[in-house]
Amino acid sequence: VVISVWGEVELRHELVINRQGQIFIPEVGLINSAGLSVNKLESKLKNIMGKSYSSLTKGKAFLDLSIGKLRSIRVFVVGDVQSPGVFTVPAALSVFQLLFYAGGVKETGSLRHIKLVRNDEVIEQLDFYDFLLKGQKYSNIHLQNNDILLIPTVNKRISLSGAVHRS
Repeated sequence: VVISVWGEVELRHELVINRQGQIFIPEVGLINSAGLSVNKLESKLKNIMGKSYSSLTKGKAFLDLSIGKLRSIRVFVVGDVQSPGVFTVPAALSVFQLLFYAGGVKETGSLRHIKLVRNDEVIEQLDFYDFLLKGQKYSNIHLQNNDILLIPTVNKRISLSGAVHRS
């Protein structure tokens, strides 16, 4: 992350968020950022850094937080996708977004029973239909290096002709 302060006080820090979601800021200390949006982290930093730099709380200095370089991870997408393979992607990518990297699911692929495998163990089984049809959030699980996303083949299909009414 890049922290910039300007006004009565001027400073700029390019810092790395560690694996535990913590940032060490010189003159301030260790700050927990895990699970916070950029806006919430910026607000938290302004409050905490305001103790060391009172100009921030008095409106005589301003803080801006931006994302510097996102960490990349390597993930595998296998099964019934258009372009299976190994992808180097930003660590903040969601499982759903990862499917776009692989070109989407083939016609023979299923959006049900998608498996996320980590260390040879299925850690999550996803069903994207609730997301696609109802807009319900599907999963907020974070991808990690060497994760495998397995898209299965459709097991059963039915076909309908004529008008269909969904309730």
